Amino acid sequence: MLRKEFILFVLLFSLLYPVHADEIGPATCGKPIMVKGEISHYKNADAYKVSNATDNSFYSEEVYGSDFTVTIPSIPKGNYKVEIYMAESFHSSQSQRIFNIYQNGLLIADKLDIYAKVGKDTEYRFTHSVQLKNPNLEIRFKGIKDMAKFNAIKVLNENDSVIACVKASELSKMMKEPDTGNPIVWKMFTADPSAHVFNDKMYVYPSHDLTNAQGFNMRDYHVFSSSDMKTWKDNGVVLDVDNVPWAKEYMWAPDCAYKNGTYYFYFPAKSKNDEFKIGVATSTSPTGPFLAEPEPIKGSFSVDPAVFIDTDGKAYMYFGGEGMGGQTTPWVAKLDSTMKQFDGAPQRISGAKYWFEACWMSKFRNTYYLSYSTGSNHPDFPERSAIAYATADNPMGPFKYRGVVNGYVSGWTNHQSMVEFKGQTYFFYHNADLSGGNTVKRSICADYLHINDDGSLCQIIQTKQGVGAYNGLARIEAENYHETIGAQKKQCSEGGFSVFFDTNDTLVFNNVEFKDKVMNGIQLRVANTAKGVVEILSGEGKKIGMLKIDNAASGEIWKTYKGNIKPISGTKNIRLVYKGLNSKKLNLNWFEFYDSAATSIR
Repeated sequence: MLRKEFILFVLLFSLLYPVHADEIGPATCGKPIMVKGEISHYKNADAYKVSNATDNSFYSEEVYGSDFTVTIPSIPKGNYKVEIYMAESFHSSQSQRIFNIYQNGLLIADKLDIYAKVGKDTEYRFTHSVQLKNPNLEIRFKGIKDMAKFNAIKVLNENDSVIACVKASELSKMMKEPDTGNPIVWKMFTADPSAHVFNDKMYVYPSHDLTNAQGFNMRDYHVFSSSDMKTWKDNGVVLDVDNVPWAKEYMWAPDCAYKNGTYYFYFPAKSKNDEFKIGVATSTSPTGPFLAEPEPIKGSFSVDPAVFIDTDGKAYMYFGGEGMGGQTTPWVAKLDSTMKQFDGAPQRISGAKYWFEACWMSKFRNTYYLSYSTGSNHPDFPERSAIAYATADNPMGPFKYRGVVNGYVSGWTNHQSMVEFKGQTYFFYHNADLSGGNTVKRSICADYLHINDDGSLCQIIQTKQGVGAYNGLARIEAENYHETIGAQKKQCSEGGFSVFFDTNDTLVFNNVEFKDKVMNGIQLRVANTAKGVVEILSGEGKKIGMLKIDNAASGEIWKTYKGNIKPISGTKNIRLVYKGLNSKKLNLNWFEFYDSAATSIR
């Protein structure tokens, strides 16, 4: 029911954002509307109709979130009637969306289930009376299961005259289009991201959920690319089911590999005899378009191909899905020199405990990491898919189960990839935040991946900030760098991770956003084994500050150093360079910018 031209509401991060009266419309009587909390929205198709609708324009868009408050200020004291208009446009049974509504702190709707009240695509008008003793009317929506939502709010006086009307479609005017953070693609629905570095650029090959999806009926593929992990280019459709001679439907999770001057695009699809097969298409460019082979790979079956090329040049395909063909284990097959056929029969993979689908192979520190989705198989994550992993010293196993790297996301499925880029390690995955939890309308995201000293993977911290940009008004963790020249991550005695520098080692943090604030100081949290200086440079290499680190005591005892820098504001690229003395290393945990005239330094 969504159309391609929908707009994503960005996050509000618990701030109040006023909307001017001329943006909301005359029904608000000149009163600015404010919202607190994180909200998103989606836009329904123009033809979408709601049964028994008071005004079908209310249902052109929906606002949703886990916990948010809409405030209509400047209402005179007195008695009023509040009408909240809602329709369940996604779920087709009760007990799937449950939420509470509060009015000026008072619970007025307890465990509301729109579908249980009126069914699907039917107006539910919730009415409540209020006696205002202060000029602000606050309506809070708090999700219990799935997201809370609404379409419109009316406030009527004792004469039933409308004195305020807030529509989801009008609230969009207080938002701006996002240019950073998660999801990394927001103008369309994407899932199952396979990430690769080609030619010093990151490429992501996802599946494409349709805007009117009723199931996983994807039909084409786009490729997205980025040089800075912040700005992503849609390179358009690179393969469509209509251009695959043997395929009928269901273009699911793909992957791509490069060898000998050719890019090989692997994809599953349901064949014209209703069997899932795996196909391959080729191009001389990582962005296609790709030309499909006339037949699927001989001996292929099931879904979710992931191709790994080892350092010795040998190529392997990992694939399989429990829900497709009743597979009970994942599979691995060697690829021959053409990269278009198996070199021998596929073999079952052992040791992938709780496996369901979505295999991905990574190699870190000479260890092979097989990650995968658990579906509902994991006892600690029975309701939604988690991402688990197992390790081996051979790409074909046997593998040893190591744990979960990514737990629940919104929506039932998840699908991942892990990749190193400029010395940083990233975890790509998908969730359903953009669509309000709709499992068949997903969005790809990226966050930092860190590896513990013993080789285990640190559980992913899922963020809205994502990667590629930094909040210069908050503490920045050293291990979340954009690029490193020499420096190495390690586990930190203060928790999390720190970064070890030898002399001249560098950390790069691109797109540090200070907004309209001016910062003239910096503080660094370092271990006292360091002896030397830390230079703070702009992206162009200009020195904006320098801190002397002079504490040669032994042991990992942490200390915060602070000092002045040249004033900076706006968005800047920042480099930290360590100049050590007497072979003393720097161990950096975090750093933070501040305004020395306005900030009390911790």
